[in-house]
Amino acid sequence: MLSFGVCFIPLPPVREVVEMTELAEDCGFDYAWLFDSPVIWQEIYSILGVMAASTTTIKMGPCVTNPATRDLTVTASALATLNEISGGRIHCGIGRGDSARRVAGKNPVTVAELEHSIEAIRALTSGQEIVHDGVPAQLKWTQGPPTPIWVSAYGPKVLEAAGRIADGVILQPADLEVMEWSMGHVFAGAKAAGRSREDIQVMCASAACVTDDMAYAHKQLRWWPAMLSNHAKSVVSRYPASEVPSVFLEYIPAGESYDYQAHGHKDATHNAFVTDEIIERFSLVGPPEKCIAKLRQLEALGVHQFNIFTNGWDEAEGLIRTFGKDIIPAFRP
Repeated sequence: MLSFGVCFIPLPPVREVVEMTELAEDCGFDYAWLFDSPVIWQEIYSILGVMAASTTTIKMGPCVTNPATRDLTVTASALATLNEISGGRIHCGIGRGDSARRVAGKNPVTVAELEHSIEAIRALTSGQEIVHDGVPAQLKWTQGPPTPIWVSAYGPKVLEAAGRIADGVILQPADLEVMEWSMGHVFAGAKAAGRSREDIQVMCASAACVTDDMAYAHKQLRWWPAMLSNHAKSVVSRYPASEVPSVFLEYIPAGESYDYQAHGHKDATHNAFVTDEIIERFSLVGPPEKCIAKLRQLEALGVHQFNIFTNGWDEAEGLIRTFGKDIIPAFRP
């Protein structure tokens, strides 16, 4: 059965994040996530604590953090503490690092560093001892269980690493060609590690707008493909054209730049190159019946969770209510 998540940009006021999380729980959502880029937005772990204390069933966590912004022991301790507060509802999305690293003038971590961090966080949150920077480290106050780890991945190497080691994989965007290509690499990595498809949960994370007014939807969602553009550029630059989704080769003009200080902003100038066609391919957009049909296609590919990336409190409230009324019931017994 397809589950549903909603991801918020952690901007003030914090009470809005908490109220939207409570609303999502009431409307049947299974997960509430927060973007994690503490220079651009608010620090998420204190917000997650309030979210956990204000809800009872919805799962939550970063979507996504990275291994280098905070020391691994800090990340693991925060996750284990939140798990105690929430009664076991904490999950962790993690990647190599995009905005949180680049806004500080640093590159994403390597695939090997990402894999090491996942093993370390999983061990620490379950109370096991590890050797960290040459020194034994253990969260003796926690008995686990280990925090479920979702890996955000774009290129083949990270996708295959997710297949080897992750509990779940976070894939973007909601384009059927990109999703099928990405899942092929994830499951190839799983098979090489002796795992099966059933060992890995698949999340499709994307922006959404449920409406009959496509002109309005295009205006609301143009930020989303722009936000993905640097990831697509990175994949295209590292692999032969024959090995990447054709849409990645088509939608980004040469020389297009991205301003990380305006990361995710609806009205940023770097959004201008995005076409209406790309918005419709990369997002969940249209009237309810069209959105449900696309979600059925994603589910048939093997997607377990659809996670809405929201942008603005008014948009978030409307989306949550619409999904609760018109979308989620179509996927419940």
